[in-house]
Amino acid sequence: MVNEIVLHKTWGEGIINSFEDNKIIVSFETVGEKILSFPMAFEKGIIQLSDAKKHSEVILNIEKEFEAIENQKKNELERKKFDEKKLVKKKNSQYESNKASFSKRKTEEITREGNERLYFFVFQGSSYQAEKNGQYIWAPIENEKGQSMHHWERMLDVEVGDIILHGVDTMISAISIAKSNAYSSIRPSGYGDDQWISEGRKIDLDYIILKRPLPTKDFIDEIKMFRNQKYSPFNVKGTGNMGYLFSINPQLVKVFVEWIVKYNPNVKNIEGISDLLN
Repeated sequence: MVNEIVLHKTWGEGIINSFEDNKIIVSFETVGEKILSFPMAFEKGIIQLSDAKKHSEVILNIEKEFEAIENQKKNELERKKFDEKKLVKKKNSQYESNKASFSKRKTEEITREGNERLYFFVFQGSSYQAEKNGQYIWAPIENEKGQSMHHWERMLDVEVGDIILHGVDTMISAISIAKSNAYSSIRPSGYGDDQWISEGRKIDLDYIILKRPLPTKDFIDEIKMFRNQKYSPFNVKGTGNMGYLFSINPQLVKVFVEWIVKYNPNVKNIEGISDLLN
């Protein structure tokens, strides 16, 4: 289009000095040299070629190029959706093939007498917000090496009505009631990062968020006195063990709860918690 004559509504007649990439340099008799965007200058009618036929050809080429770009975007989007469906299908296939291992366990089970209610302590870090918002806890069946962990298998010990204390950054931040037993579940969307495999176990909960969380570091002596000898959430020093879900001694739960209800009175009405306080 170099040397073609163009017309501008305000600046009048001009001549194209150069045209490259996304800009046109036009020299006008009235205002001198101006830089205009391409193809926007033609699309919006800011300028037009004085030769009507050539102008129509330019507009047609612009429309074809725009259509090609839109088709490319559409194809890329469809390809992305297709790839995502393939990935989900692959994960589901892997999940179904591993589903048989859901109820297998490699560690000792927690004993329960009759309809006895059990108490658990879960350590949640970056997963807390997602789990709290979704009203659940989730743990993988095993790691990428095929190794299972007792604190993941502990999910199988939880039954409807059991009480779970939620530890977040050395604070008990919530108490929940189990609304389901553990069931097989692919890692929920938004749960942490991809460091965990997709196949896992999930328990539905009813979270009660504490307005004033309780720092466990203030109860070192009580923790040492009442900690479980096996599979305890706390070590011999009274600090947290590495892991996710643990069984916790009801006597220790009672110690925590007696202080929790002082600042969170609604907690004492929770079935299971009220039993401890009576």
